[in-house]
Amino acid sequence: MIKIITLMVFLILPAFAGAYDIYDPVTRTLLIPNVKAGTISYKVEMFNQGDFVFKVTKTTKISESNTPSDSYNAASGLLKIPDVSVGTNNFGSMPY
Repeated sequence: MIKIITLMVFLILPAFAGAYDIYDPVTRTLLIPNVKAGTISYKVEMFNQGDFVFKVTKTTKISESNTPSDSYNAASGLLKIPDVSVGTNNFGSMPY
């Protein structure tokens, strides 16, 4: 079963370094190259169904990566995304 994850995106501070996660507002697709869920890492694609409610459309288990990872907490259902690129804008250093 594919879980639906609700993300509340607080785009407060633009980042000066490049973001690893990429959101394409045209296709409404969020690409995350490295999500850590417990001890396992995944490459994840998600689709924005509207109002920033995302549905996981594809996951691929990956080996350890040098790319900084986002983290998913199964107990709370929260996915922490520290940096994201939207078009030509990078947003990062999000307060948690």
